[in-house]
Amino acid sequence: MRSLCISTGCSFTDHDFFNHTYGIDNPSGFKWWDQHLAEHAGLKLINCAKSGDGPINHLTRTLQAIAKYGEDIELITIGMSSWSRFMFPYMHGLTKNNPPHFLGRGKPGMYAWNELRKEYPEEIYKATVKTAFTCMYAIQQAAKANGIKLFVFQLLHPVNTVQDFGLADNSRPPGYITGLLNFEKSKTKRKLDVIYATYKIIEEYSLMEKIEDDEQFWGAPFIPLAGGIYVWDKMHMKEKDGIDPVSLELARDGFTLDYNEKSRKNNANKQCIDAITGEERDRTGEPDRHPNKDGQRYIFEKIRDGYDNLYK
Repeated sequence: MRSLCISTGCSFTDHDFFNHTYGIDNPSGFKWWDQHLAEHAGLKLINCAKSGDGPINHLTRTLQAIAKYGEDIELITIGMSSWSRFMFPYMHGLTKNNPPHFLGRGKPGMYAWNELRKEYPEEIYKATVKTAFTCMYAIQQAAKANGIKLFVFQLLHPVNTVQDFGLADNSRPPGYITGLLNFEKSKTKRKLDVIYATYKIIEEYSLMEKIEDDEQFWGAPFIPLAGGIYVWDKMHMKEKDGIDPVSLELARDGFTLDYNEKSRKNNANKQCIDAITGEERDRTGEPDRHPNKDGQRYIFEKIRDGYDNLYK
């Protein structure tokens, strides 16, 4: 009898996050979004998420779970991470690269990615989107072939680090990586460029339609400027939900990314490239923007109706 719920995603879903980052147990009463969903579905949860994962990792972990648990799986649920994340040089590569926040020195593949993004921004954007949808399609077909229910949603903004096709003004350095807030308030032409490029991809890449037409992929095509939805949308929290995003973050509870000695060892290379200035800086003491227990509950409540419409 099928009784398992398999979940995967990034650090927003990784149950080992607090141990890996801070060297502590999960805070008392802390419950992850996938725990809420598994309880709601009446299933036993097996969490396969790992911090820093991207679409390629979501695919590989999903396939590994199917190979291991097979006919015991009732549901696979995935909180998709940012699509710019990649493994280098192969699907099971040596390094996990997370643009732009962990652009650490000495990480193979990262600088090559950033140079290509500056020289060929539209091509990198298309490659990012196509790779993500290829992974989703493979997950869709693997679940279908094994008679497994699927519920996938975009948890983080999918493309905010690769959708900038030009400089907003001359004061920004070449290769400036725009954040979501900067982008959404930027010039209309740049927005239209991204919308046009996105629909060109949809037109050229037929398997994207297979995802858009599948209600198991809640919020598809996920890219906001193309009419998609993602969950951890701070602008939406403020303007639509009337929620201060900080109230849903670990920053409110005083967590910082270099909290104790174990964290400093895990993050030995503290130099990174600042997403705003493009300059190297020290990562010590950054407020932790991951969801607290209220944030995890918020994620579940955002997706619950989508799940219920399919399976309840």
